[in-house]
This record gives sequence, structure tokens and C-alpha cells, in this order.
Amino acid sequence: MNSTLTEPTGTFGARLYALRMKRGLSQERLASLLGISDSYISALENERRQPPPLDVVTRWAHTLTLAPPQRELLVEATKTARISSAREPVSPDVKRVIALLRRAAPKLPPAALQNLETQLKEACSEP
Repeated sequence: MNSTLTEPTGTFGARLYALRMKRGLSQERLASLLGISDSYISALENERRQPPPLDVVTRWAHTLTLAPPQRELLVEATKTARISSAREPVSPDVKRVIALLRRAAPKLPPAALQNLETQLKEACSEP
């Protein structure tokens, strides 16, 4: 996953993870350096939280003495995530269904998952 920090398509969480791994830092140590909680680092890396505002990411980059290319990739991932989430608001109904899928998917047999996937693809292709 280390290459994600240099790939333009990496998400903020993937890039943060790659940076942390490249530096040999635990989530706890990175959190301590940045003055935040390790659970927040985990949530960011696992895409459960939106990236922080640009000024915060810039401050983190300065604290970690990131080289300009690394800093720009992290900042760009922040901008991309914010634009993406701003364009496509998620309704409470959709959030509820996603939460149910996350909890149920590991318990469902493969055939049931395949059926759900087929139904979702069919729903997406309808005009």
C-alpha cells in the first residue's frame, strides 16, 4: 500500500495510511504527533470520516515535514473527497441501508450477496 502515496487516485485515507507505514508510525504515534486521537486516524484511514479541512491537513503536513509532492497529494485527496461528498449528498435512508449492508454482508451466503449485487446493478441501469 506504500505506493498509494504517489498514486494520484489514492483516497485521503489510503494516502494517510501509506504515509504512516512509510514513516513506520503506529496510529497511536501519528495521533500523538498530530495532537489527535488514534481512533480518528483509524476512521480516516478506513474512510469512515471525511478528511479534515485543508488548513488542518496543511498543518499536519508541516508537522510531519512532508516533501512538497507528498504534501500536495494529501491536500489533493482532501479536496477531491470534499468535492465528491458535496456533489452527492446521502439521504438518511441510504445511510441506513449502507449501515445494514455493512453489518449483514459478512453473515450472508455468497448467493445472497450476488443477488443483492445483481438487483443493485439492475436498479442503476434503469432510466
